[in-house]
Formats: sequence, C-alpha cells, structure tokens
Amino acid sequence: MTDVNNFDLQQWDIDSNVESAALYLEDCKYMNAVECLNAALALDTCHFEALKLRATAWAALGSAERCEADIESCIRLEPHRVEPYLMMKDHLLSRGKIHEAIQLLRTATFRVYFDDPELVRLKDAYEQLKSTEYNHLIQLPAEIITLIFSFLPFTTLVTCIAVSRTWRNSLISIPALWGYIDFGNPAVHKQQSVIASLKNFSSLGTIYQLRVSLCDRTLGVLMRSNQCNIRELDITGYSVRVDDLLLVMAMRQLGSTWQRVSISSAIRTPRVFFAAAAIFCPQLTAITIKSYYHPSAEINDQQVEYDIMDDLGISVEDTTPLAVQTLTMEQSVLSTSTLQALFSRCVGLQKLAFIQCKSMLSSGRFFDALMRYLPTTTTINNMIIEQVNAHNYETSIFGTHPTDLCSLLRTRPPKHLNLNKCDMYREAVEAIVESMRSGTLLRYNRTFYMDQAQSRSVLRTCMRVDRTWQMIVDQIELETIQSWMDSQGWNEDDYMYLEYEDMMYEEW
Repeated sequence: MTDVNNFDLQQWDIDSNVESAALYLEDCKYMNAVECLNAALALDTCHFEALKLRATAWAALGSAERCEADIESCIRLEPHRVEPYLMMKDHLLSRGKIHEAIQLLRTATFRVYFDDPELVRLKDAYEQLKSTEYNHLIQLPAEIITLIFSFLPFTTLVTCIAVSRTWRNSLISIPALWGYIDFGNPAVHKQQSVIASLKNFSSLGTIYQLRVSLCDRTLGVLMRSNQCNIRELDITGYSVRVDDLLLVMAMRQLGSTWQRVSISSAIRTPRVFFAAAAIFCPQLTAITIKSYYHPSAEINDQQVEYDIMDDLGISVEDTTPLAVQTLTMEQSVLSTSTLQALFSRCVGLQKLAFIQCKSMLSSGRFFDALMRYLPTTTTINNMIIEQVNAHNYETSIFGTHPTDLCSLLRTRPPKHLNLNKCDMYREAVEAIVESMRSGTLLRYNRTFYMDQAQSRSVLRTCMRVDRTWQMIVDQIELETIQSWMDSQGWNEDDYMYLEYEDMMYEEW
C-alpha cells in the first residue's frame, strides 16, 4: 500500500511540474518552465509531454542542439505520433535544412498509423514542403539560375517551363537561357510545333545560336521577330525546299551577324546562297555543307539562279569573296558548277575538311575544281580527309592511285594534310608519299601526318589495327622516323622501324 501511495505522489509531482511548465511557457518564462520540466524528467526520463514541452522551451531560448535532442527522444518514445515530426520539421527549416525536413516527413508518412486523423495534416505539410523546395531554387539570383540551367539540354529547359507557372515566370525572365534554341531533331520536334514554339521563344530574348529545320515559315518567324543577333545557324534538318528569294531576303535582314552556318539540301540554288553570303554576311567565317546532294545542276534551278541574281543586280560571273576560313563538307555531293561558285569566292580559306564524301572525292572532279578555281593567292593550312569504310575496307576512297590528290599535292600543296581517319590501299599511300618526295612539300616545310602516337603501347596498338600506319611506315626514310622518335624522347630499343619491321607486313 505504501508503494502505491508513493507512486501516486510521484505521478502527482510529475503532472504538477508539467502543468506548471505549461503555464510558464504561456507567460514566456522559459527558464522557469525548463526547471519544472527538469524536475519532472528527473522522476520519469521517458515522459513524452515533458520532453515535448522542454523542446519547445529550448527552441524559444535558442538552444538548437538541446531542442533537437529532446525532439529525437520524443520520436523514439512515440514513433507513431505526428506532432514530434512536425516539431522536427520546423526545427530543421529554421536551420535551412530543407532536404532533410522533406526526407523526415516522407519517412513519417510510413510510420504514423493510417487511421490517425493527424496523418492528413502530416501529408499536407510534406506536399507543401516539396513545392517549397523547388520554389526555393527559383528564388536564387538570376546569375546562379542561369549557370545551373545552362548545363541542361534545350528540351529539358522547355519541360521546366511547363511544370508550373512559378517556374515559367521565373525562367522566361532570364533571356540568357534562351540564347541557344535547338529544334534540330526531326524525330522529336515536328515542323508545326517547332514553328509555334519558335514564335514564343523569339519573344523571350535574343537568339544567338539556332538549330532548326529550314522552311519558308521558319524564315518568316525569324524575320518578323527580327532576330538579327544570330551567330551560329544550323539548318540541316528537314529536306524541305525553301523559297530562294525569301532566303536571300532573310540573309539581307539577319545575316550581318552570322559567323557559323550549316546548310543542307533544303537550299535549291547554292550559287545564290554563296553570292548572298558574300554580300550580306561579312562575318561568316565557317560553312558546313552536310547531307547535300547536288550532283548536277538542273535547268530549272539554273533559271531560278539567273532570275534571283538578276533581281539582286549580281552578275552570274560575280566572284565577290566570302569571309570563310573553315569549310567542311560532310556526306555531300556537289556539282562542278557549284564547286566553282564556292571555291572562286574562298580567298581566305585556311581549313578544308571532307567527312564521308567518297562519291565526290573518288570521281576526281573535286580536286580538279579545287586546283582550277581556288584563287592562286590562297594556301590551305589544314586539309582533313576522313573516310572510314567500316563495312567494306576493300572499297578504298581513291582506288589504287589518287591521281587528282597527287596532282594537288604537287601544284597546290596544303601546309598540313591529315589522313588519320582515311582508309586507303597501300599503293595509294605510296603515291601520296611519292608526291611528297617530289620536293614541293618538303621545300616549303609542309607536313604530312597519319597519327600522333604518344607512347609505345599506343603505337603498338595502332600498328596492329590501323593499316595506315603499316602502309606509311616503310615509305618514309629511316632518318625521318628516327628523328621523330628522338623528339618523343624514345630510346634506341624503342625504334619501331627496326623492332616491328616484321609486324608491319603481318596483314599483307
């Protein structure tokens, strides 16, 4: 009986201290409340209400560590109650730990009993906090948002402005995010949706880089929005023929800032394009002709060219120079008249690259046109030919003898000839090396390179799988190979010419 009475007295003391602490909290007497709660917890260390009230008092006094410890004790004692989780959420938010608060509430939704009426309150707090986290990102300074979102592809940016009105209003207010517009994938972007989207994005800010499939309506949108700050333009998507006169009008209005342009078969009259570029695009230094099939000039196309050039007041024989320094042709076939119209204007051409253009290069007319029509004062610094026959090595680009290329090397040699990614017959390489030995290239310190091996292991791999090494090694004088290896810091034991001589002929 005495033990029961003592227990009742102890419980009465605990409840009395807790009630007194609650009154002290209402009067903002936090230290008095803490003293009462300490007395209660001295009698019962696992008293839930005492721990909860003391955590509230510690939070008011600014003691974050003690507050967090008491809340954690409450969660351990009653993991199925909602209130401790909400208190911990407020505590974490006060310390800027938004992500930790979201994870806590997410875990709490699985711990609280499903029939608890407070569960709805917990889930509402969780959903609100999730939306607050995203909006918190949007509230960052514009410079930081620009840096973060600049690493995302354009399609992801479009998705971001569609997820919420808050995101849209924030992102479209930063013009720098919409300086690069990429609608170049016809499998993803349909023509009608591209035109509608381009109208919207044209109003968001200045476009500096644009990749879009060319059509008349696309040109109309660009002209109406007066996008006259475009620097890079890629129009190699749909093969939809555009109105040639409309294209010239667009170049006259917008082309003054174009620096790099990629074109495709959408342009029916390339000679008109080159003439207009020479007149209206003074900063155009790089042209890429990709997937352009124009093997012969049709009579109708020629008549259109004459009519447009007559409207522009340009003579058919006009050769106003282009500012182009880099010309790249990729998977394209151009007629001789088109090559003439192009090369005759390339006064400042420095780099010329051919990528998978076998049908044009192997016919011979290309190098002949290059020698005949390229201005005599122009010297190409770097010529690159890439033609990898992945499925049929026997169909070499130049056959057994690159007659036209050799003629070019003797008469108009480039300073650097790069054939790293070009499969050729052994006889073709021998002819190229023989053209070098004529003295024309060597006299003017020209260079001809097939690979840039950096180590012995890399070199050994190249010799086994890259036939261009095997074809070229025994054609260059021994002194040249030794001097090259000396420049790489190799020892005499590493000389591949002596050590791997048998390996060179393994596959022949």
